[in-house]
Amino acid sequence: MEENINNIYQKIDKQTELLEQIAQSVKKTQRYILVGRILSIIRLIIIAAPIILAIIYLPPYIKKAVDKVKEVIPQLEELKGLKIPQETSEK
Repeated sequence: MEENINNIYQKIDKQTELLEQIAQSVKKTQRYILVGRILSIIRLIIIAAPIILAIIYLPPYIKKAVDKVKEVIPQLEELKGLKIPQETSEK
């Protein structure tokens, strides 16, 4: 009977050691997942922030560029009608 009790205590001790190892492993896994989540949020910010800023700040500059191009188009149309003499190379 005493051997059975000692055997049970030994098994409980082994299970306690295994549970401690499992608890350490779970803590490491939780840290790994937390770091992964933080890095994914940082990655999202790095990708999304420039896009959002571009949407906010670029439209006025694009409008200015389009206005400049619209000013140049009539001048180009006038030049298109003119014949520009091309240089001929004599050999």
